[in-house]
Amino acid sequence: MECLSDSFTRLIKKLLDSEKPIIATIALNGGEEIKERDDVEIFKMTHENRDSLLSKILEYVRDG
Repeated sequence: MECLSDSFTRLIKKLLDSEKPIIATIALNGGEEIKERDDVEIFKMTHENRDSLLSKILEYVRDG
């Protein structure tokens, strides 16, 4: 629903354009404009990696 709101999508773009790291979730389907950004890293959570994924994400954010 939020993705249909112009003010929400403008806010998300503004946040993504900032220098601060953002950790967020995005639906499997849709959000292609965000997923295709060069400054976005996608981590896919699965049943197998769910316990180790947090440390991988934090390592990525820390190391840039």
